[in-house]
Amino acid sequence: MMSSGYEGVREIEKRLTNTVGWSATSGQVDNWVYEEANTTFIKDEEMLKRLMETNPNSFRKMVQTFLEASGRGYWETSEENLEKLRQLYSEVEDKIEGIDRGTPKSFTALSDSSISFGEGLELASNGIWKNDGEWRLWLRLAGIDLAREGTDVGAAEGEFVALSTLKVGEKEGTLSRMKEVALIQ
Repeated sequence: MMSSGYEGVREIEKRLTNTVGWSATSGQVDNWVYEEANTTFIKDEEMLKRLMETNPNSFRKMVQTFLEASGRGYWETSEENLEKLRQLYSEVEDKIEGIDRGTPKSFTALSDSSISFGEGLELASNGIWKNDGEWRLWLRLAGIDLAREGTDVGAAEGEFVALSTLKVGEKEGTLSRMKEVALIQ
């Protein structure tokens, strides 16, 4: 199917979607079917790259279908594998939207009252920290609960945002967790 290029990837995605449909209607699709598909299309780095480059839209649907199969209980897989699928989904979505993630910037704690955000991060209304739309940090997925207290929480390049601007929970623990999240691509 891969010799068919763009259409081949769409066909693979369509068959995976049909497999989830069979699981829903018959309940007769064994776990190994999803595991083999995952091994072939996701765990094989060369194949994964080929699928993503050839037809990113269909590849995104494939990743979404794997996540749906797990979420509905049709496929039992490791949390590590699910995390990889979530990261792939975010990556391919950025590719489709033309977002260049670049090299992540790191958070640096300066004192109890402030934190440096490298090249000027801002808090979007949905709780996502982003840097000029080039990359995203999904803090909520990391279990960090942010709530806006003020109206202006943005930081220009090289400026700082006071912690009092945000409710971040335990300062020390949150800062270290934020550092870890900042390094995730």
